[in-house]
Amino acid sequence: MRFNIFHSENTHRWRWRLVAKNGRILADCNEDFDTTRLARNRIFWLKWKLFFRLLTPRVFIGSNGDWYWRLIDDDDIIATSSEGYRNEKDCREIFRKIRNQAIFASVMVH
Repeated sequence: MRFNIFHSENTHRWRWRLVAKNGRILADCNEDFDTTRLARNRIFWLKWKLFFRLLTPRVFIGSNGDWYWRLIDDDDIIATSSEGYRNEKDCREIFRKIRNQAIFASVMVH
């Protein structure tokens, strides 16, 4: 698992994604950053918050009927699941696995 920092062609700013070893995108950030340094700092902040369990996912049902999770801090959406899940239990379980592994994930700039 790794965090990929990339330059968005749409916003011309930097964003990050959490990617599994098989290349599947697990989460997308909901912010744009002016520099890779700011994006990297946000990832390290996120990893710290996840390690100390200071962020709890909010799960919701999307318009397609699938379950998704969001990480919210002070009413700001930090990250959103990239795919939907069949039910709330699966959504929460996947998030738990992601949380436990993301704190050890490397950070790559592309």
